[in-house]
Amino acid sequence: MFDRPSGRELAMGYIRFFEPDVFVETERGLAKAIGIQGDTQSEYLPRVIPLDEFIEIRDARNPEFAFGLSILNIYREIYRTEYQFVRRQSRFIGIFQGRSSHGAFLDATFGGLPRLEILSHFKTSYDIAFEPEVLTHKPTDWLRLINDRGYTPLTFTKHGLNQRSFNWFSHSLFVVNPASSVDLIDFWNLRLMRRNVLAISSEWLPETKDFICELIKKNHRPIPGNPNEPKSSTVVELGSSISTEKMKNKISKMFGDLPSGSWSLKTYYDNIWGDNTRSNDNSVQPIPIQVEYDSIRKDLPISNDQSPSIEFQSLSPDFAPDYTRSKAVWVNTISLSDFHQKHQYALSLPFTPISYFHRFLRIAYPLIVSREGFVLLQQDKYETEYIELLPSIDAIIDRFRQIDIEATESDIGRIANQILTSIGGFRGIRIIQDVETLRLLDMMSKSIRIVGDGTIEEEYAGRTASIDQWQSTINRLEKTNFGEKGHLDRLVDAGALKLGLSISCHNCKMENWYGLAELDESLVCERCLESFSFPQGGLDFKNTPWKFRVAGPFSVPNYANGSYATLLAVNCIFNGIGYRTNSITFSTNLNLKVNGKELEIDFACWYQRRKSRGRLDDPCFLVGEAKSFAQNSFTDKDISRLKRVGKLLPGTFLILATLKPDLSPEEKKRISKLALWGRLPDVKGHSRNLVVVLTGLELFAQRGIHYAWENSNGKRQTLSRHGRAYFDNLKTLADVTQQAYLGLKPLNE
Repeated sequence: MFDRPSGRELAMGYIRFFEPDVFVETERGLAKAIGIQGDTQSEYLPRVIPLDEFIEIRDARNPEFAFGLSILNIYREIYRTEYQFVRRQSRFIGIFQGRSSHGAFLDATFGGLPRLEILSHFKTSYDIAFEPEVLTHKPTDWLRLINDRGYTPLTFTKHGLNQRSFNWFSHSLFVVNPASSVDLIDFWNLRLMRRNVLAISSEWLPETKDFICELIKKNHRPIPGNPNEPKSSTVVELGSSISTEKMKNKISKMFGDLPSGSWSLKTYYDNIWGDNTRSNDNSVQPIPIQVEYDSIRKDLPISNDQSPSIEFQSLSPDFAPDYTRSKAVWVNTISLSDFHQKHQYALSLPFTPISYFHRFLRIAYPLIVSREGFVLLQQDKYETEYIELLPSIDAIIDRFRQIDIEATESDIGRIANQILTSIGGFRGIRIIQDVETLRLLDMMSKSIRIVGDGTIEEEYAGRTASIDQWQSTINRLEKTNFGEKGHLDRLVDAGALKLGLSISCHNCKMENWYGLAELDESLVCERCLESFSFPQGGLDFKNTPWKFRVAGPFSVPNYANGSYATLLAVNCIFNGIGYRTNSITFSTNLNLKVNGKELEIDFACWYQRRKSRGRLDDPCFLVGEAKSFAQNSFTDKDISRLKRVGKLLPGTFLILATLKPDLSPEEKKRISKLALWGRLPDVKGHSRNLVVVLTGLELFAQRGIHYAWENSNGKRQTLSRHGRAYFDNLKTLADVTQQAYLGLKPLNE
């Protein structure tokens, strides 16, 4: 068991879950005490305001608020469009007045109007616009308001808003102690997670029993579109201040005659304050309701300036004034996606629930990073926004800089980036996602020819290979690669191959290769530098002299210095382990300097998956080591280096990827020690650094890991059929790959 959360941890848990855009502190210094920042970032758009500064009195008849849009704007809009003239259908509009033990309960349930003298005009405006019926603090008026679907002050605050709810339960009844502020706060939070939740006073249960029973019966109906024909049920939850056993017995007696399965009792509150940022699991967790007024999808061109940016027109509510003096009135949330999968820019970044993002990506104003996207606080209508795009490598380097690690791009990293640019991003990864293609490219880069028995036969003419050699590879790919044509053309378009003629020098007999642009009636030998005539009539046309030559970064030997393995490993994380629109921000090979000592990593990235209901997971940070085909690729030095990085970055996933189909016994032994060390829990109960093992089966899997494992054999096939084999979940991926390749027991054992 782990310690109960402290007050600060509890507050931070709520902030992590709800991700508020702005904060109002009831006591000065309270926000700073729990780590909330923001005031120092922008004097024009602060995130934190003390309560005594929330209302500013410049005009006694029109006080201004630091945050938010005044409800008076909505009253005017509704009155102008609906109530200025006689409605064909009247609405029941009410307001509770008076004081009683249920006052706070009714305000939390239906909304109330300020009682301060300086804010009395809100009630006056409400009365003038809607002429509400005054209701008493009795269960009869509570029932009447619900049965007649009456309108209250809280109803109008939802004007024009669209709510997307992801709640697991269809209907909830929350029994609260009306005098308990804790219960009312819990109810308020619960309503931010579920749409169909109704608060019931524990003191009014006898008077409302018949209504509640009838409501539960109505809700107990078949779920549309479900072939198993289950029925929805109502969840009855209890406030934390209520004696569970006593109330449980009371409710069981009250609802004991209802149909079986029509309701269930829930005596605990969802642990929304828990730190799930490193679990990355697939359990059913509550998700806050997403609320929006308007949205738009748009293709945004990137400027060609030295600082690439995008420009767009901000959105705003129709009823909002053109200009306000408030600090932040509404927000625009921008969700960016990279259709071409080039990943030049950082679109997945760590969330900033308590501060602005440390880089000023938003021109002139700060920016917040949340699960919904980039959040921009808004003041005025018709604003033009500019977002500067942060290069991915800069974002990764910044991540290391925050923990005092100096990071720079290595020469090998530049080779990998050149290859990725040449193939057009990860959408063109299939060009190199084939074992024979990589072996042939690497063989050409070494300027030697290897025959079937593994012996060196002769040196190539300028790192070339015949068309016949490539044709056999292309024919196989076209049969197995979904029947796709043009693989050779894509290699040529990427600059990996160039076509030319192989011609022997008349003087020294040296075989030379000449590209199409170099062919002429007179040629110069690369060895003897003597000129000779193009043998127009002496070419051996039966054995074609046309050959391909490897070029650009593809001509670097040793599998482009390991760049192929690195890119295929990153592609596996992005495209291979998920079926949804996941996102990454990555950098290839980096040189790190820690306390004066240097170490190298093959890649680092943030991986962020988008769940089926559109909600973004917390980004997970990964650091990886990628190897090609060597028998014993992973050495003690590699394992020690990854372990050192893991100690510096707790919670980081450590990726070990190889192009080989399996690991050697020595490698399995080394990696198993690292994996067992990484499984050890920290003080919060999370694994220290989970290890993910990837082999050629995963890296060359063009249909994804799950398909490759299902069509494999042995333990991988068995694990792929397991009910919890969600490969886009890094925790599960670490678990199953450790079982399959290292022979370790499951994580839960």
